[in-house]
Amino acid sequence: MAATDGSVFELPKLRVSIGFENDTRFLGHDDNVAEFFDIKFCPYQPLDCDPVFAAVSKKHIVICKLSPRGESNPCDIINIIRDDDDEASGCCCGVDAKVKIYDVSDGSLVECFVGHGGDVNDLATSPIESSIIASASDDTSVRIWSLDPIHKEQPCLCILAGEGHSWNLLSLWTIPDLPTDAITTPLQVHYPHFSTSAVHSGIVDCVAFYGDCVLSRACHDNVIVLWRIEGFSSEGLPPPQSAAPTPQNVVPTSYEDPDRLTRSAFVPATSPQCPSQYTRLLEFHTPNCGPQFFMRFKLFHVPDQNPVLAFCNAAGNIFFWDFRRLTVYLEVMAGLQGKSKAAVTPSWLKPFTPRQRADAMGRFKGPRDSRIMGI
Repeated sequence: MAATDGSVFELPKLRVSIGFENDTRFLGHDDNVAEFFDIKFCPYQPLDCDPVFAAVSKKHIVICKLSPRGESNPCDIINIIRDDDDEASGCCCGVDAKVKIYDVSDGSLVECFVGHGGDVNDLATSPIESSIIASASDDTSVRIWSLDPIHKEQPCLCILAGEGHSWNLLSLWTIPDLPTDAITTPLQVHYPHFSTSAVHSGIVDCVAFYGDCVLSRACHDNVIVLWRIEGFSSEGLPPPQSAAPTPQNVVPTSYEDPDRLTRSAFVPATSPQCPSQYTRLLEFHTPNCGPQFFMRFKLFHVPDQNPVLAFCNAAGNIFFWDFRRLTVYLEVMAGLQGKSKAAVTPSWLKPFTPRQRADAMGRFKGPRDSRIMGI
C-alpha cells in the first residue's frame, strides 16, 4: 500500500500577498476595479531552481520569483511592465486583437503580432519549443506563432479553425509539422480531430491536459470536469488531417443522437465495445462561481510530487485537490472492507474538531456535534 502520511501530502499555505495600491489610475474613468486575470509559471526552468511566474492584470505584468528559503520575503518582484495601449486589457494580449511580446529585463515591447479578428483571450507557450506560442481569439480560431527571426516576415505559422472554441465547444487538433523555413502563407487546419459541446453547458474558459485526460470548466457550471476522449492516446500515431470529421460526415438520426454534439476521429462511430466518444470521470465542485467568465484553474504536475489542482471562486475561496490523495483514499477504503480491526489511516483522513470560539461574554460553547473530514 502507498505511504499514508508525510510531507508529500502537505497542501499549500499562504505565505505572501501582492497587490497594487493604485492599479486603477491607468484604466478608463468607468473602470475602477483592479483585477489579476491569470498567472503562468516559466516552464523551462530546472526543477531545482526557484520558480518564476508572471501575473497579468488589466494594465500590468508583474514578474516574480519565489524562494522557499526566504522567510521574511518569500517572493521577489523582478520587474513590473505597464501596457501603454489604452485599448488593451492585458500586456500580452487584449481587446485590440494583438499579441504583444515584452522583454522581461527592461520592459520594452519587442514584437507585436496582428492577424486575429477579435479579442485575444489566452496565450500558451509550447512546452518543447520556447519560440512557439499559440493564441486563442473571439474570432473562434487558434493561431500558432513563431518568434524565430527566420519567420520575421510571416510569424503566423498555422491557423486552427472550424469554430474551435466558440461558447461551450471543446476541440482538439492534431498539429501538422510546422515549417522551419520562411513562409508567405500560414498553414490552414479547417477541422479539429475531436470536438464536443456535450461536456459543458456554459462558456468554456479553462482547459488543461492531465496525461491523456482533460480538465475543463465553464461559467455557470460550478464544476471542474475530468474526462477522457475515448480512443485517444498521446503515444499513438497522430491521425491524418483527412480523418478529421466534418459536419457533412455526421448525419444525426435524432436530437438525442450524441453525434449532434460530439465528433471524433478517434472513435468515428459508437459501438457496443465503446458506446461513448468521451467519458466523464470526475467532477470537482466549485461553488459560488456565478456567471463570471474567465476564472482559471491550474494543475501543479511535476515529477516526484503529488499532482494538485488549484482554483479560486468569485467569493475568494481557494480550493486544492490532491490527486494522489484520491487514489490513497480508495486504497484505504478497500483495505477497511471485511476487517474487524481499524486500519492505519493518513492524518488527513482523521476527523478533527474545529477550535472552540468564545461568545461575546467570553464563554466557550460545548463540544461540537459535527466533525469535519475531507480530502
